[in-house]
Amino acid sequence: MKKFIAVILCVITAVCMLTACGNEIVEQEEKKAVLSATSMSIRMGESAQLNVLNYAGDIRWSSSAKSIATVTNTGVIEAVAIGSVAVTATLSDGRTMTCVVDVQAGTSLIQSIRVTSLYSDTNDITVNYENGSTVNLRAICTPEANEKLTWTSSDEMLATVDSNGVVTVWGNGIAEIKATALNGIEGTCKVRIKNVPANVKPKALPKTDGEIPVIGDDEASGKFTSPVPVTSPSAKTSVIVSDKNVYLKVGESFTLTYAVGNTKADSVTWMSSDKAVAVVAKGRIVAVGEGRAVISAVTEDGAVASCSVAVGEKEIKLMKKEVSDAKK
Repeated sequence: MKKFIAVILCVITAVCMLTACGNEIVEQEEKKAVLSATSMSIRMGESAQLNVLNYAGDIRWSSSAKSIATVTNTGVIEAVAIGSVAVTATLSDGRTMTCVVDVQAGTSLIQSIRVTSLYSDTNDITVNYENGSTVNLRAICTPEANEKLTWTSSDEMLATVDSNGVVTVWGNGIAEIKATALNGIEGTCKVRIKNVPANVKPKALPKTDGEIPVIGDDEASGKFTSPVPVTSPSAKTSVIVSDKNVYLKVGESFTLTYAVGNTKADSVTWMSSDKAVAVVAKGRIVAVGEGRAVISAVTEDGAVASCSVAVGEKEIKLMKKEVSDAKK
């Protein structure tokens, strides 16, 4: 009888231990660190808070394109320009989590913007460093509106601009300074800079979006040379993209270039077949999740050229095998 009771007690103890262990696993799963959002849409001029839930460690926040949206060290996203961007949280243990942010046009009465200096009516000015390192720009809006504009520079190594349109020059060359309204309406001023001494450097080198080399067969250059020409049904236009296959890890980026023929058009619309895998803006692809996506450049009259993107080691291996088999 005593042996029977001892066996029963052992069984009960084991069940309790398994239950406790199971509860602990469930509790750990429930406390798994996750982003508060994996995708969001905000309007120009707005901000949004992104958090990592169930995590108390250090977080490094980054934006794949700060010209579209910036993010503070506390996860506050500020919309700068219309487009798509990947905002990534990197945890202290190296894990990364990404949120796809679509910035859309906001509400504004402004219909056009003309950017000039305070002392001229032209949007193409020359700045001689010998006469000073700064120049004040003004944005003439039609109709006039009491609205805060977003100021950006095309090259911060040459010129930076503050929130009031004050430009500081750092190097010789040409930079375009842009003022953008909440509805996406833009105005630009071309600033030609000369006579800057070689020892003049930006006080703090701007953080660029820097290209990360693509992981591919040609590791030395990180580029491919297989153009994909496709002609539209009308046969009036053709378009070519620079790369046929691109392989990326989550968080990496790569920029496609294109060429349009048989037309006066000089622009295309970029599209991604799966924004959960990769987003694209102005040809710049950003990998946001494992899987595959097709990036397409489309002209106004329907010509299309596409590039296949594989994200993550598993998809990279599969697509490389498919490409290799197709060549046999």
